[in-house]
Amino acid sequence: MKNNIYMILILLMITSCKKNQDHQSIETNGDSKDILLQDRDPNSPLILTNKKNEKNGKTSVNSIPDEILDLRYYLGRSYLLNTNLDGNAESVRFKVIDIERFLNENPGYYLPVDIGTGKANSFSYTSFDRYENKSNYTKKISGGFNLNLGLFSIGAKRSVYTD
Repeated sequence: MKNNIYMILILLMITSCKKNQDHQSIETNGDSKDILLQDRDPNSPLILTNKKNEKNGKTSVNSIPDEILDLRYYLGRSYLLNTNLDGNAESVRFKVIDIERFLNENPGYYLPVDIGTGKANSFSYTSFDRYENKSNYTKKISGGFNLNLGLFSIGAKRSVYTD
């Protein structure tokens, strides 16, 4: 009886595994929309505009202010998803997060860095010994001589610290 159970289990395991399982194509129904991700063209400019509302010529309360546009005015807002690959101000919608209050409470959370520039805020070493050697800003150089004559010793010692 046990031999039959083991034989059935072995046959099930052998027949359930196929080599071409990983290479099968998954067919999808035609109702789903394809999502196409593309890289942004680095030669196209990022235009930040502040267009007036066409109905009454004024901007709404939730709109971007009339001053020079900073990227922080785009933070915390909803965006309209359209087929346009460029990020433009027409896709910016109403406020989702009160970003001014958030930045006042957490000033270290917003660090503006221009595109094409970098700033290293941290560094690392491969070992602790390398860290000790490279992180010393001053070095101590000891020199001199010592002559021990039994009852007394003659010599001169000096230490120099360098930067």
